[in-house]
Amino acid sequence: MNTLLLRLSVGATLLFIAYFMASTLAPFLAVSLGVPPATLGAIVSATFVLPLFLAILAGRGVDAFGSRPLLVAGMMLLAIAPLGVILRPSVVTLLLLQVLTGLGQLLAVVAAQALVAQLGEGRLRERNYGVYGAFVSVGQLIGPITAGAMLDGVGFVGAFSLVIAVAVAGMVMFVSLGPTRVRLDRAAKPPRRTKEAFAPSQRAAGERAAFPSARVFDLLALSPVRVS
Repeated sequence: MNTLLLRLSVGATLLFIAYFMASTLAPFLAVSLGVPPATLGAIVSATFVLPLFLAILAGRGVDAFGSRPLLVAGMMLLAIAPLGVILRPSVVTLLLLQVLTGLGQLLAVVAAQALVAQLGEGRLRERNYGVYGAFVSVGQLIGPITAGAMLDGVGFVGAFSLVIAVAVAGMVMFVSLGPTRVRLDRAAKPPRRTKEAFAPSQRAAGERAAFPSARVFDLLALSPVRVS
């Protein structure tokens, strides 16, 4: 296995362990604080507020800066997010936890998937995504189980402290990846078949298709993307 892919996949496992630990612990803490159901719903959904608006910008950030800075930034947010609820658990710090956790997960996942795509083409790329996906699934499995076990054993402070430790370990793993920036001129020249896939909307858009915002709208015009 490619060493870079292995380190990326291990980092992604740690990312999803930290993310699913935090997202599992948050509603339990909310219930322990006695929040009403409507507030509990808001706390759970707060994770997805920023990703809703910033997902496309995160992709542009990978184009501009490479994957590693966003991977590290995402893990840093996951490490910082639990501090508020450890120091002073409240509805406000819970909402902050969820917002920062959601943003951190968005940045790291977009950057990680972009990096996997750069590590090979054709069947190799498919295999790489399979390996990456398997590691991610391990993190998704371990995160909630670990959160519950830690909550039973050491309480909220110990459980959220472990979230921080896992996120820091993931951040160190992502720092070790080395430079991952992709040349913009390479990214700006897709193969001909990709252009043909967007041909109807690009012909209608004319000159507008040369700008990044136009390419986004061309993507959104595709029915499979709208369904997704």
